[in-house]
Amino acid sequence: MTLLEEKSTQLYSLLCYCHGNGPPQQEDAGPEHRGNVFWLASELARDVMNLIQVCIPRER
Repeated sequence: MTLLEEKSTQLYSLLCYCHGNGPPQQEDAGPEHRGNVFWLASELARDVMNLIQVCIPRER
């Protein structure tokens, strides 16, 4: 599995955990932990975007 696949899979799993198909799983975590989870998600999203730029050449 490539680094891009790993990061995108991690991000998808994290967001499924946070939202899922029903009530959020982290309801009892408190605002500090929820903030950290979304911070992690934003970092993973940035990593994915950076890896896409490296892996997929831009059309000119």
